[in-house]
Amino acid sequence: MADATEFDRDDEGRSGEYLDDGAGSDDAGTADATDTAVKNSAEPDVLLDVPDLRVDEINLEVEDLRAKVSLQAEVLDLVKLNVGADVHLGRVALEIKGVEAQALLKVRLDNVAGILERVLKTIDRNPQILENLTHGLGTAAREVGEGAGGAVREVGSGAGEAAESLGEGAGSAVREVGSGAGSATESVGRGAGSATESVGEGAGSATESVGEGAGSAAGDVGEGAASATEDAAGGARKVAEDVGDTARSTAGKAPRGAAQSEERASERKKRPGTGERTQRPRSSRREQPR
Repeated sequence: MADATEFDRDDEGRSGEYLDDGAGSDDAGTADATDTAVKNSAEPDVLLDVPDLRVDEINLEVEDLRAKVSLQAEVLDLVKLNVGADVHLGRVALEIKGVEAQALLKVRLDNVAGILERVLKTIDRNPQILENLTHGLGTAAREVGEGAGGAVREVGSGAGEAAESLGEGAGSAVREVGSGAGSATESVGRGAGSATESVGEGAGSATESVGEGAGSAAGDVGEGAASATEDAAGGARKVAEDVGDTARSTAGKAPRGAAQSEERASERKKRPGTGERTQRPRSSRREQPR
């Protein structure tokens, strides 16, 4: 804290160099009060008070411990305070037994708050400090705008080229599709015409074949029916002739047989001892079995 106190005293001694002398009495009084508060803060910013600590046993094992502590303070481009610690620890083993402690930790930020307040008041009294900052911001904004404009132009040109390429590709695709559709339509028309002609020819030939088959079948049926009728008529005539012949022969033989029978009967009567035998009537009684 000795360094901080010396820095505050130096800063107080050089305060007239960067503060505006034409400021009002109120601002000067406030600045003096702040400087006095910072200067009179004899207590440290961070205080750790351990009045009572009892430890029976502490075992600490540390491997590969690396620690870096850095403190950086800048004045230009406003005040910058960078405090950092880089600690690398590979392995640690801590064993504490029987600990009794009474501790007090105090962290005071009065000095930090006083520094920030003085910086803000300095900027308020001297606004020209911000000119360099705004100039840098304007340059950065122009660079960003130029980069964005270039990117937009490149994107627009790329989009135009892509649209032209798409238009050309779409036109060629439409032309190819149209030509393909026309050729396909012609092929389909030709195929349909040839198929219609083939179907017509097949239907005509099938009709002619069916007509010829039907005519031949009808002719065959007529011829078969005529021949069957002629055969039936001839058979009927033959049967009738045979029946007539049989009837005539039977009729001629019957009178002859009758005449012969009468002649034989008369001859038997004329012969002696050849009278008719009288037959005794047979009794109808039959012997019944005993």
